[in-house]
Amino acid sequence: MSSKKNEKSSRIVPHKHCPVCGAAIPMDKEYCSSECAEADMKQKKQLDRMRKLVYLMIAVMIALTILMMSFGR
Repeated sequence: MSSKKNEKSSRIVPHKHCPVCGAAIPMDKEYCSSECAEADMKQKKQLDRMRKLVYLMIAVMIALTILMMSFGR
């Protein structure tokens, strides 16, 4: 049983997977294609925008809370 596992693992070429589509790629590449690279960059930009929006909304809510507390007295 162990010898079969060793045979199988010796046939697998060292690789990693594309973070976008999951395709097997060489160890020195980050993405399998330029389309996947562009899609990942677009997604990262969108997440960054969303994160900034959430931080802005939190800051606005804190500011409104402080204003309401100060005028409530």
